[in-house]
Amino acid sequence: MESSRGSDTLALRLVFRAAGAPGRTALPQLMDGHLVQRPHHPQVRAMHKVLYLDTNSFLQLRDLKDLAWTELIPGVKAVDLVVARAVIDELDKHKVGTNQRRRDRSRAALRLIDAASEAESRSIVLREAPVRVVLSIAPRRRVDYESLGLDAAEPDDRLVGAAATHEGAEIMSHDSGPRVTARDLSILAHSPPEGWLLPPERSDDQRKLAEAERRIKQLQDAKADVRIEVLGAEDDGKVVARRLIPPPLPPAVANRLTARLIRLHPPVDLPSAGTGLNAQLRLAGGQAFGEPTIRRYYEDRNQWELEVQRWTSILDRHVARRTSEVKVRFGLDNVGASSAENLIVELETDEELSLLADDEDADGLLGSLTPPSPPEPPKVRPSFDITDVGLSLAQPVPRRDPTAMSWIDRPRFGASRASYGCEDFRPGRKYEDVALAFRSTEAGGGLVRIEASANHMPARAVEVQIRFEDASVEWTDERVLAALPPDVAEAVRAEFS
Repeated sequence: MESSRGSDTLALRLVFRAAGAPGRTALPQLMDGHLVQRPHHPQVRAMHKVLYLDTNSFLQLRDLKDLAWTELIPGVKAVDLVVARAVIDELDKHKVGTNQRRRDRSRAALRLIDAASEAESRSIVLREAPVRVVLSIAPRRRVDYESLGLDAAEPDDRLVGAAATHEGAEIMSHDSGPRVTARDLSILAHSPPEGWLLPPERSDDQRKLAEAERRIKQLQDAKADVRIEVLGAEDDGKVVARRLIPPPLPPAVANRLTARLIRLHPPVDLPSAGTGLNAQLRLAGGQAFGEPTIRRYYEDRNQWELEVQRWTSILDRHVARRTSEVKVRFGLDNVGASSAENLIVELETDEELSLLADDEDADGLLGSLTPPSPPEPPKVRPSFDITDVGLSLAQPVPRRDPTAMSWIDRPRFGASRASYGCEDFRPGRKYEDVALAFRSTEAGGGLVRIEASANHMPARAVEVQIRFEDASVEWTDERVLAALPPDVAEAVRAEFS
């Protein structure tokens, strides 16, 4: 038997329809014993829509942020997509299902919903333009399912009931059931355009066949393919080797800079053993130093201070020489399906350039931007040192890492060719390196050739044109400060600030 409240609702619908009321927009609804009128403002509602989504909106449609919402609602400027609890419950069930696509899309949807629930507004913006799309969580409101003629046990009815409590809300569903129920309650209901749907899911047999074909192709194409990419080139494809030439430091500035650098390494106060029998005991016990040791330490300190002074006085030359180094950054990327076995990377220059193995070689040839190091103070030796015992334990020989890069032909001074590599350059591995060189002449440029080869893989090579440039700079130039060690750069900055 129908309840009196349900009879009242039905009677009200009949009265309004018989009176020629303007369809669903004039139809009142009974919520918790109260009549609620759903006002209709065509222009405002066309600009902003509130849509309650069904579960299939997340499972069967393309990503919500990518949909053309003006195709569904012409002229719309903002869409608030609301997720009801019934939909969240359904997604929770699908996330552990056996259908992979539904499982993956459910989990992706739940991640978005979790993000919205954690926001203070309980919503997140999916897209700003041309239509602003917001995903939000439906507010908790009590729904009088009986008065609306709905069944709380049915997920579709729970979705419609949630939308009925949200003034001005509409529904979007790919299923006719919730759309018909919504229209019974004078709620606008939309069906997504066919173009929004994902491609049909393949059957299990189709998926197995496609996977088998993929594996066969993978086996057929299982070969290494190491690509070379030059990094940091200019728009014309050339790498610029820019030598920085600062002015000589004024003597007063050089002296102050020297003092700053020396203060960074204050001398160590060495305890003196003194003279007499006590001195012998203190020396034997490793508690103090003899006068010759102390004197030698301070003589070394004085010599070091002179070296720092000489180094600082020609710091401009150090900068110019060190920044004349040529650096070609490049990357290796194995985009193939198998390892590149016995990978060899060959470096070659023309007569304008000579190769360097590493920064240490560059320091030895071009000079270092690191100031001379202070002498190490003598160390107090304990009266008993386990190293005196001469105990020696056999150490196991470390196993060679087949993926580690190592020199095959390390470049010597003036070399124009060099090579290095590894035994196993695996699929998907990316490796970045720098080819170091210095100018052999004062020509305007040079060339570096990089080639990668491996077993059962065609060789690949790139040629990099180098353009030499000289740049007169001030000491406050960030490029100069970046080239200097941090403590030296800080001292230089302090002098010229």
